[in-house]
Amino acid sequence: SYVDRWIMSAFERTVDEVIRAYKDYRLDNATNAIYSFVWNEYCDWYVELAKVQLKGDEEACRATRHTLVTLLEAVLRLAHPIIPFITEELWQKVSVAAGVRRPDEETSIMIQSYPVYRPETIDEVACQRMQLTKDAIDAIRNLKSEMKLALNQKLPLLISGPTDACTAIAPYLQSLSRLESVTHVEDLAAAAQGSVAPTAIVGPLKLMLKVE
Repeated sequence: SYVDRWIMSAFERTVDEVIRAYKDYRLDNATNAIYSFVWNEYCDWYVELAKVQLKGDEEACRATRHTLVTLLEAVLRLAHPIIPFITEELWQKVSVAAGVRRPDEETSIMIQSYPVYRPETIDEVACQRMQLTKDAIDAIRNLKSEMKLALNQKLPLLISGPTDACTAIAPYLQSLSRLESVTHVEDLAAAAQGSVAPTAIVGPLKLMLKVE
């Protein structure tokens, strides 16, 4: 999915940032880059989006599980010079799940290869779509706040814009924004007749909570 391609691209950019920080002897920058990726991108966004994908078909589930565990294993190798004892302990378990170590194989993260920056694997299209997803989720949350609605209150959402973008991001919007449903419409004004809700514009998208 574009979400999987985005998180892999984000990891590659983190690898680049960490390697450049080491070259400049800026261990603080290397540490901050790893922390930011793990907390802000992998945990805060990808894990939540992965929960949506794990409800899909078997192919989507396999791809999501693969991305979750292989990226975690790579992050442990990336962070090992900074937090060696923690990464060693976690890697012994994660490496088996990731398929890089047999359960009966005795080895250490210390002798594994360090991540290498691969700019050719960065998917700019996926990153742009992910940014649109983030912005749309933030906009929906802001709409609920503006209308003094509880964030967990489920309401229908009307969305207009390019069909491919609306279809791709709809499941993530519904889950992370706590929506009752997401309906793509060609004419938002006509479809929202009788609604008193404000409209949010996010790039090519128009979003409106359907409140009678």
